[in-house]
Amino acid sequence: MPRGPIRDLAELVIQTLGSKSRIEFVDYREAYPAGFEDMLRRRPRVEKLAASIGFRPATSLRAIIELTAREIPGSKDGEKTSRLGGSGIRGG
Repeated sequence: MPRGPIRDLAELVIQTLGSKSRIEFVDYREAYPAGFEDMLRRRPRVEKLAASIGFRPATSLRAIIELTAREIPGSKDGEKTSRLGGSGIRGG
């Protein structure tokens, strides 16, 4: 399985929430509709925000995941599959 920021994020979500979800990789053409264009590579860097506009996040990524999950009904059902396609994640 390929490594990268999207997979790392999916694994962090699963770990943080204690989910039984599994990660499934799908072809870009299956994950997105015909004609959809997306960035093929993403490398978000908080350091660039700090350097350009002085923004520094006060909340950790793990805490953001936990806070977000609290707002999603049924987010802890443990039966969902996270699908990674192309450069994104699609819920299954």
